[in-house]
Amino acid sequence: MVSLAYPKEWSLNIGGMHCIACTLAVKKALLSVHGVQEVKVNFKNESALVNTENTVSLKMMQDAVAQTGYTATIVAKN
Repeated sequence: MVSLAYPKEWSLNIGGMHCIACTLAVKKALLSVHGVQEVKVNFKNESALVNTENTVSLKMMQDAVAQTGYTATIVAKN
């Protein structure tokens, strides 16, 4: 059986979200990072679950999110 899981799964705290539209901005920012494959943003929990290739770093994601006016900090990394 072939695993369809991505090499890395990141759980991020997202700071500064105030509305549902914020989730769309964060998702778009994260998806703009080369190597990010899938993003799920949860407004209520102020969090994002991000599946990436091995080439993606936390700093790359933080920089992309910061450009939209939010912050991203790591919760856990597999």
